[in-house]
Amino acid sequence: MNVQELLNLLENPLVIRRLREILGKDSPRPQATMEFRASSAGASHFSEEEQQLKRKIDRLSKALEESREEILRLQEENDTLRGQLEQANHSIQEFLQNSF
Repeated sequence: MNVQELLNLLENPLVIRRLREILGKDSPRPQATMEFRASSAGASHFSEEEQQLKRKIDRLSKALEESREEILRLQEENDTLRGQLEQANHSIQEFLQNSF
């Protein structure tokens, strides 16, 4: 997988949706949980659970953003190094042509 494919993957809303599904954010809740939520104790517990999931999603989103920034930085560094390598290769070829 190249850098551009990885960037596209990180920007894909399906990836974010899948992460939320893995964390249980978008998965359907069992009926028993919804009924339990009606009581004040259940609502409090469920709200805490939702907050925990939200924090997990926020951490994952932040990690994705940091990864995206790191990938862009590395891609820029790679482009710079590739340019330097091409320039060095060209200089070597010129030197060899002029030497013979």
